[in-house]
Amino acid sequence: MTSNGVNVDETAEVSEIVQASSGAQTNDEEDQEVDDAIIDKIIVDKVNAMRTSSLILTTFFHNFWHLSMAI
Repeated sequence: MTSNGVNVDETAEVSEIVQASSGAQTNDEEDQEVDDAIIDKIIVDKVNAMRTSSLILTTFFHNFWHLSMAI
């Protein structure tokens, strides 16, 4: 016990809890960043797939239109 009546063991426990909590928060933030990066990659992949599909369909209909005009 210190001169101001605070138990040293309790102070050490509180300090350990605060440090553990800070470490957990840092891990949560890092996990969130990883999750965000994964979500961003999924979105980019889906958008690229949609753009490719759109290009294929546009090319198909463009060629179909030219063929129909030639008849």
